[in-house]
Amino acid sequence: MKKWIIILAAFSLNISNAQSMQDIRRLYLESSNNDSKLDSLNHLLVENKNKTNVLSAYYGANLLLKSKHLKNPFKKIEFFEKGKEIIENAIIKEPANIEIALIRYSAQKNSPRFLMYNKNLIEDYEFINTNINSVKDKKLKKYISETIKNL
Repeated sequence: MKKWIIILAAFSLNISNAQSMQDIRRLYLESSNNDSKLDSLNHLLVENKNKTNVLSAYYGANLLLKSKHLKNPFKKIEFFEKGKEIIENAIIKEPANIEIALIRYSAQKNSPRFLMYNKNLIEDYEFINTNINSVKDKKLKKYISETIKNL
């Protein structure tokens, strides 16, 4: 009986984590020009107990997006630099992760040129296109394909 409870709990946790990732991905795409979606994304990322490099990269991207909406120029730069650092650390820890590469690509593609956060655009784009067919998760593969097309 205990064995079944443990299996059921693990299965429920996996479904919950999968749904959470879908929500994070959806909110990330929707939050670019929407403060409430940005806050919802931040809440999901902070609340998530499974801290992974992918979640860290999304958190970094969330800070970059947040910097767009701040009025204080010093805070803008502070949030931008912190977000950039978090994304780069996620890449360093997991350089072969296609979703992290997508996050950095999207962040660099949408960053103002004068901030000079664009040196990996071609590298990330080529990495994503080269490795997209090796993604086993169909939902992730669709998300990556659609995101890269719309950037």
